[in-house]
Amino acid sequence: MLLLTIYRPPRLSTTVFLEEFGELLANICLRFDSLIISGDFNLHVDNPENTYAKEFLTLIDTFSLTQHVQGPETHSHGHTLDLVITKGLNVSTTVMDLAISDNFCVFFDVCMSPHIQNRSMSVRRRVINNGTGLLFEQALSHTPSQPSDCADNLMIHFNSRMTHIMDNIAPLKTKRVTDNQKAPWKLNPVVKLLKRECRKSERMWCKSKLQIHYQIHEEMLGKYNLEISKARQSFFSNIINRNINNARVLFSTVEKLANPSSQLPPELSSVNKCNDFASFFKGKIDKIRLNVASILQIAQNLEPLAVERGDLNLMPTFDLVDYETLEKTIQNLSSSTSGLDTLPTNFFKSVLHLISADVLQIINISLQTGIFPSSLKMQL
Repeated sequence: MLLLTIYRPPRLSTTVFLEEFGELLANICLRFDSLIISGDFNLHVDNPENTYAKEFLTLIDTFSLTQHVQGPETHSHGHTLDLVITKGLNVSTTVMDLAISDNFCVFFDVCMSPHIQNRSMSVRRRVINNGTGLLFEQALSHTPSQPSDCADNLMIHFNSRMTHIMDNIAPLKTKRVTDNQKAPWKLNPVVKLLKRECRKSERMWCKSKLQIHYQIHEEMLGKYNLEISKARQSFFSNIINRNINNARVLFSTVEKLANPSSQLPPELSSVNKCNDFASFFKGKIDKIRLNVASILQIAQNLEPLAVERGDLNLMPTFDLVDYETLEKTIQNLSSSTSGLDTLPTNFFKSVLHLISADVLQIINISLQTGIFPSSLKMQL
C-alpha cells in the first residue's frame, strides 16, 4: 500500500498540476494494489460547474480511484479543498472544524486486513523452448504410426505416441504460482532494464541531493514511463493482430481497454449470494426443460408430413480434408490450451507439418465411417 500527501499551492498553475498529477497516477496505479492520496488540492471539487474540478474528477475516475470527502466544506471560506482519494480500500471520512486553521480537519478510517497473503496454486506445465521442436522431430522418426480403419484406435495410438514423446523431451513439471501476476508488458526486457536504471538514479539523488542527479532521475523516470506506454500498446496490438479473425477475442480486448474491470462488492462473495445465483440458473434450466417436454408432447400428436424423397438434396459422402484445409483451420484456432490436450496448442501448430499425415488420417477415417473418436468426447 502507498500513502501520499499532496499540497497544491493556490498560485501554482492548475493546468501544470493536472498534467503532473496525471503522470504520477500513471506511474503508481499499476504498481500498487492499494493507494491513499490525501492533502489540500485547492480545487473546488464540490462545484460541478468548475472546469478544473471536472477535469480533476475525470482524471481520478480514469484510474478507477475514489474521492471520499463529499462535504460539508473543508475551508472556512467554503468549498471542498481537502480530499482523501483511495484505490482498493474502504474508507469513511469525518470533517471537523478544530479552530486551529482556516482548513478544517478531515479524519478518515481505513478498513483493511493487516496481513495480506498471496494466494498460490500448483500448476503443471511442460517447458517448451526453441529446441523442443527439433527433439520432437527426432523422437517422432523413431516411433512409427500404426495404420488402422478405426478412428478410435487411430486416436488412442496417436495420443499414446504423442504423450510418450512429450514425456521424454518436455516432461510435466509442477510449479507454485501466485495470483498477483504483474502486467505482462512490465516483463518486457527494456522496461525491466529502465526500471533498474530509475532505481539506481533515485538512490544516487537521495544520497547526494544534487540538482543534477535529480534531473537525471527525472529524465530516467520519463523514459521509463514512455517505454511502459509503448510496451503496453505493443502488447494489445499483438493480441489484436494474432486474433484478427477471432471477433470474440477482439471485442473482449476492446471491452477490457474501454471498461476496466472493477472489484466485486463484498456481498457478492457471500455464500447466500452464490446460492441465489445458482438457484436462479437452475430455475431457468427447469423452465426450459418443461417447455421442451410440452413441445415434444405436441409434436407426438401431430401427423408426420409426407415428403417426396426426390425433392431432397442428399449428401451421400463427405469431402475428404486435404493438408491445405487442415493447416488453414488449425492456424486460425485460439492459442488457449486445455489440460486434456496432449500437445499444447502453440506447439501443436508449430509441428503440424510433422504430424499432418496422422491428423488427416484420423479426420478422414472419421468422416468416412461416421464415427467420432470417443477420446475426444471429454470435457474438463
